[in-house]
Amino acid sequence: MESALVELEKARVVYDTSRDAWVQYLLPKVAGNVVAIRTQNSPEQRDEHVRAIAELLWESAGRPEGTAEEDWRRAEQIVQKAVTAA
Repeated sequence: MESALVELEKARVVYDTSRDAWVQYLLPKVAGNVVAIRTQNSPEQRDEHVRAIAELLWESAGRPEGTAEEDWRRAEQIVQKAVTAA
């Protein structure tokens, strides 16, 4: 399951990067500088992805009690692997 989540997260990173590049291309230049879009690397979005993956890991394990920290750590690793591999 973890490898599938890594692949899913990699696809999201690639999509976000491509989308942001396309928007940069389409936006007009402002005072000689292209308007910066940095949604993909925001800490809030990263935490949102980690939270969603941690919840999937928890649910797939049968919702055991006391695994929140381990699920979060594994989800962080999945997000990091995906970002590094993308």
